[in-house]
Amino acid sequence: MPAAIEGPGTSSNGGFQPRVAVREDLVIPLSDGIAWDQAAAATDAGLTSYHAMIVQGAVTAGTKVGLIGFGGLGSLGAQVALAAGAEVFVAEKNETVHGFARELGVTDVAADIAAFADEKLDVVVDFAGFGTTTNAAVEAVRRDGRVVQVGLGVGEGTINLQALTLNQVMLIGSQAGTPEDCQAVLRLIADGKVTSRITHIGFDQIGDGIGKLERGEVIGRLVVLYD
Repeated sequence: MPAAIEGPGTSSNGGFQPRVAVREDLVIPLSDGIAWDQAAAATDAGLTSYHAMIVQGAVTAGTKVGLIGFGGLGSLGAQVALAAGAEVFVAEKNETVHGFARELGVTDVAADIAAFADEKLDVVVDFAGFGTTTNAAVEAVRRDGRVVQVGLGVGEGTINLQALTLNQVMLIGSQAGTPEDCQAVLRLIADGKVTSRITHIGFDQIGDGIGKLERGEVIGRLVVLYD
């Protein structure tokens, strides 16, 4: 099954057009009752977060999950994990979003994943990817635990190989997802278990919006709406 990243805006130009031509095998039916803006976020941040948590992270009911980075991806990842019945611990330096994390029902929030090292986390998903965060995840997860790398804040990082090896930590990469992942996210949205925090912008605001994303000034996700 082809990955969702093969669609317009990634492997081909035209992702910001009001109408685009898409291969039939990449099209996913949208159920009644799901708003267009929520569906838009589901096809990007939603499926990426779901794939990292459920497929690569093997998160199920009762799993203790550590989550690094509570932006557009992280906030959805937390909801996906909570919907699966997991216990979620969030590490996020930006304290302005701590309240939002608690509103979702996570167990605890801190500035650094190291604060939860005594919780014996089964899985840590790094949505930030600044090298130091990946290493912190390796050091915080329990013996025989799993670290899932999603974020690419930097291209390279240094890992504590002693902690990785002696604790038999499994380090796994995760990129985007499949149409099946997207369908699963849409079902969670339809059931009211996952919701993106959306800020609407117009076509002329896309450039400024990308700048805000780069500066970390967006809580949740930006969605372009056309008149």
